[in-house]
Amino acid sequence: MMHFGDVPDLNAKQLLALVTIAEYGSLTTAASVLDMGQPALSRILQRVERVLGVKVFARNTRRLEVTPAGREVISVAERVLNDLQLALRNVGEVAGEQRGQVIVSTFGTFGLGTLPRVVRQFRQSRQNVLIQVRHGCNTEILDDVSRGVSDFGVMYVSSLPDTIQCVRVRQDPLYVALPWSHPLGKQKDRPLKLNELREVDYISLGHNSHTQRLIDGATVKAGFSLRSVVVAPGFQDVLQFVRAGVGVGIVPGEALPKRRDLIVRALTAPALSMTIGVVSLRGRHLNPVASRLMKMTTEFLRSEGGAKGRLDDGRDAA
Repeated sequence: MMHFGDVPDLNAKQLLALVTIAEYGSLTTAASVLDMGQPALSRILQRVERVLGVKVFARNTRRLEVTPAGREVISVAERVLNDLQLALRNVGEVAGEQRGQVIVSTFGTFGLGTLPRVVRQFRQSRQNVLIQVRHGCNTEILDDVSRGVSDFGVMYVSSLPDTIQCVRVRQDPLYVALPWSHPLGKQKDRPLKLNELREVDYISLGHNSHTQRLIDGATVKAGFSLRSVVVAPGFQDVLQFVRAGVGVGIVPGEALPKRRDLIVRALTAPALSMTIGVVSLRGRHLNPVASRLMKMTTEFLRSEGGAKGRLDDGRDAA
């Protein structure tokens, strides 16, 4: 619960001053743009930095540079000003979910595949809502939500900090993706056991990937290691190397393409899956349109009509 004493004594004009200084890197130019004197702007900056207890800008002989702490402050200030501007433009429309802004952070495959379908449905009765999508890995999504840059995120969840609340919506099974000419692709309808991949060239996601850690844990229990020949940064990168015939990859169903340009077989012995969750910052009150889109995204992922539906037929999974 937020208390009165927890809120910094800053107003919108002071936040605008920060954002303008950051944009132009000069007190003189920013003061001119804001139609005020430079001494007055300097006093505003000094007061803001005193209230926050951090240096927002580092001063040198040529321009003002935003400090690492300042980047966090500027990011939040821009978001607060944008939300305030949109809200004041027409409070009634915001309350009625007809105007506003939503920022969603998610992994690329969800953002490119499933989310557009949710947004299409969402915008049928909300034509004036602006939706911004940010792509990133789990760490980046969590960082966006934690810092308040994004209203909510969709990610593969494992352990989460106490500051984050999560609705776990469904399990996403892992599948083996193979080039058309690969020997293991001959029996397309039969699941592949993990130990059948023992001697094949494998496209890895890297040890920082939650997916790869899950796979590596299973192979360790089975008493072997996969023979990695490429370490790729993301699911779509893995699939590109598979298409090129470099090796096989293991990706969640949400990452699989609709086009039949590679072979997909279910993974078994053991069957592995990832948990997809919708995350938000605990204690943060979302505006009406953000709250509605988060609810619709959660319901869509839970429904049979979500991304899981296109994996029911193994022949059309890729």
